[in-house]
Amino acid sequence: MFEKTLFEYIHNKLHLLKIKEIFAFFLLIPAIPYAVFLKLKKSEIWLVREIEDQARDNGYAFFVNNFDNDRGVDLYYVIEKQSQDYQKLNDYGDRIISFGSLRHWAFYLASTACVSSVKRSGPTALSGLVFRKLGIMNQKMFFLGHGITKDNADWLHYENTKFRLFCCGAYPEYEYVSKYYGYPKGHVVYTGGLCRYDFLHGEQTEGSTILIMPTWRMWLAPGDPRMKEIEHSTSFEQSNYFKNWYSLLNNEELFNLLETKDLYAIFFLHPSLQKYVDHFSTPCQRITIANQESCDLQPLIQTSRMLITDYSSVYFDFFYQKKPVVFFQFDADVYRANHYAEGWFHYENNPFAEVTRTVHDVVSETKRSVDADYVVDGDYLTAHRVFFPTYDDNNSYRTFSEIWACVHSAEKI
Repeated sequence: MFEKTLFEYIHNKLHLLKIKEIFAFFLLIPAIPYAVFLKLKKSEIWLVREIEDQARDNGYAFFVNNFDNDRGVDLYYVIEKQSQDYQKLNDYGDRIISFGSLRHWAFYLASTACVSSVKRSGPTALSGLVFRKLGIMNQKMFFLGHGITKDNADWLHYENTKFRLFCCGAYPEYEYVSKYYGYPKGHVVYTGGLCRYDFLHGEQTEGSTILIMPTWRMWLAPGDPRMKEIEHSTSFEQSNYFKNWYSLLNNEELFNLLETKDLYAIFFLHPSLQKYVDHFSTPCQRITIANQESCDLQPLIQTSRMLITDYSSVYFDFFYQKKPVVFFQFDADVYRANHYAEGWFHYENNPFAEVTRTVHDVVSETKRSVDADYVVDGDYLTAHRVFFPTYDDNNSYRTFSEIWACVHSAEKI
């Protein structure tokens, strides 16, 4: 959504503000002497994170693949202690920091680099915003990205982030961000692939699953005041988004395809809309409606044979693996007007996947890929070499090297 005034921006974001974030600022006072002690004791601290309760994306891959580095950098991972993913990090002992704790505040202030797959980097969303606006932590902010940046997302432009380094996982992404996002020369880098792509190499198990994963819509986030304006209703179940995806999950043609080909489908709703997951249902025993608490997305990406999505950049994970994708775009005009403007990737003219507008066409295109045994054509493979000219499992290492070089450069921005 592109607000016309500062008042509109504040009005649209107020529903996200939590009172506890305001009180959390009081931890800043005891954190300052603690941070001074850390600076004297430790040579170089890098904080790594993703969404507050997760360790399953580029931040996690970056952390585990570079933990035993030869540059003398101490990596620490920040995550909510009550998170289900916390146990994945048990082997790393005191290198794991509880999100929002006094220890988090102190290590945040003492850090040399804050490496994140999301825009926010502070111990609270509010603190990250305030520090960014004041320019206090900007030289420490290094962006891994949650996925390939393929739209013109103004919230990731340099004027709105002040990232010291923007890491890109596809070559056309690197060219586009370098040209249009306003970052100083040399502060956008191509790393050969996202850090999590390292896990996509090696021998893969051929599963029997089709992953269905739509992205979110800004105005559908719980409590967002724009829902009524755009959907003419405050009910999620009355939204165009819900009606179309629910229709697919309850489509007899899809049921028959899954049954005939002995396949299964997993519907994975975007994390920003996970609060709505219980609104979806299906009578088909071959379709699972997953939630992020019980289902880790990364193994699904590795084992699924193909993807059905609308605009989610997860399709680049499938392109990277040379797997088929079907786009289901029933609301293209509304999406472009109210979510993200089109960037460098053009859906109507791409060598990887077909765009569909109806449930019937989604199923037809899916059947075509299944009948072809998920084999992609020559144009797809040619484009793959353009998008990912560097194709190996060293993406995390290259990303680490780029950040280290930037940290130790005399140049500041």
